[in-house]
Amino acid sequence: MKTPCNTEMNFAHLPAIIVMDNPLKAKEARRFKVMIVILMFVVLGIALFSQQVFLPKIEQAEAQFTHDMMKPQMMRLAEQGKVPARLWLAEYYPDAHTEATLDALVVEGNAQAMMLKAQLVYATNKALSLSLIRRAAQEGEPRAVKFVSGIQSGDITLSDFLSHDMFQGDH
Repeated sequence: MKTPCNTEMNFAHLPAIIVMDNPLKAKEARRFKVMIVILMFVVLGIALFSQQVFLPKIEQAEAQFTHDMMKPQMMRLAEQGKVPARLWLAEYYPDAHTEATLDALVVEGNAQAMMLKAQLVYATNKALSLSLIRRAAQEGEPRAVKFVSGIQSGDITLSDFLSHDMFQGDH
């Protein structure tokens, strides 16, 4: 059964409603806003940290996976005497034969082999390493030329070059 509904109510007899902020609720709202701002900074920090720390590790793992997939083919090519394959194996998979391989290529005047050999012997013989880099520069190896011109202007050290520029240079 329906009750009749009076849609014409008179509110004149009711007191006026004044909406005031509840100070306790305002304090909670401020805390919530502060927590949201802090949370945003934490998320931003995590994002920046992951790009600087995790992303390079992922890229390094991807590169290692690619090298592992290429290794069998490169070994076959190196056995056929292909110089780029021998250099690639010496750079990414050095073993007991690497030094002899590089020595043979250095005798032939291969500038890339000189650079790899310089990197390999740097820890034990810095003078030989520097000599090899200078010979590679004479042969026209761009990274070696960059290093030699950097030495002349005093911009770069051998350890900085071998640790940074050798890995960042064009192959």
